Amino acid sequence: SEMGQHIGTAIAQIIAEELEVDWNDVTLKYPKGSVENFGIYGVAHTANSGSVTTEFERLSCAGAAGRMLLIEAGAKLLRTAPSACYASKSKVIEERSGRSITYSEILSQTTIDRTFSYPKDFLGIPKKSREDYKLIGKSIPALDIPGKTNGKAQYGMDVFLPNMAYGSLVIPRSRYASKVLSVDDTDARKIPGFVQAVTIDDSSGNCTGWVVAVAEKFPAAVKAAKALKVTWDPGPYGDVSSEDLTADHEKMQQDPNAGAAWVLQGDVDGALSNSDEVLEWEFTSDMVVHAAMEPHNATVGKFGDTWHVWQGTQSTSFGRMTLT
Repeated sequence: SEMGQHIGTAIAQIIAEELEVDWNDVTLKYPKGSVENFGIYGVAHTANSGSVTTEFERLSCAGAAGRMLLIEAGAKLLRTAPSACYASKSKVIEERSGRSITYSEILSQTTIDRTFSYPKDFLGIPKKSREDYKLIGKSIPALDIPGKTNGKAQYGMDVFLPNMAYGSLVIPRSRYASKVLSVDDTDARKIPGFVQAVTIDDSSGNCTGWVVAVAEKFPAAVKAAKALKVTWDPGPYGDVSSEDLTADHEKMQQDPNAGAAWVLQGDVDGALSNSDEVLEWEFTSDMVVHAAMEPHNATVGKFGDTWHVWQGTQSTSFGRMTLT
């Protein structure tokens, strides 16, 4: 998911580097969160600054495989051996003569139809040495900057539907297990354009205790949300503080069976025991809110028998899972 971190450019750099694509030929197109795309691309999710670290090797292999296949196909069209050719800037070039054929010309004259399984099918495909990198590690303007600065990029907030109503949330102080006991909309009904207050019945457990102030215009919805008087049963987590969470984390640290290891790599205990000097220090951080560049929002509309959702989201896949 693109959240301002320009991850599309970083991923494109990885693929284009091995594929030997001219950077001027690269454009970004994000897949929609459809069932078909889910089956092709898997979960679309951005978290933990993990896109590059988790996908670098796999995408590098994909780019290298694509380059190999294009060289094979290009060499055939040039009537020469693949070993006599190399790829550069979206072309396959015969090294001795300088004759070349572009990737687009290759793909317009032949069909490349081959599938690979990761990682076993990539083991014999050579990748570039780091000293030969032309794109990775270089300062390259992000591909999505023009659209974000000239108004062409569409954000979730940019969607407008006919006869659209607007909602503003009223949420409890605790994330999970809160229950709405009552909603007094007396003051909200005095606000022009207010429609009604809706208590969310959320079977997924993600939005427990939420109330939505619905109005004809967004400013009225915001005013109405502030005017609603909601009484909650906060549940067991109503008084949980940051200090409580830190104390709980410290207990989990002492229990080898508690929590989960996010990364298991190398022999930490062995490295520490063989070190001449070991420094110990403890770092902590508070829970923080993910601050999006735009206000959190979603637009939902029913067309025929199908509900359509537009959202500025960290994960189109998880959004779909929650809705279904």
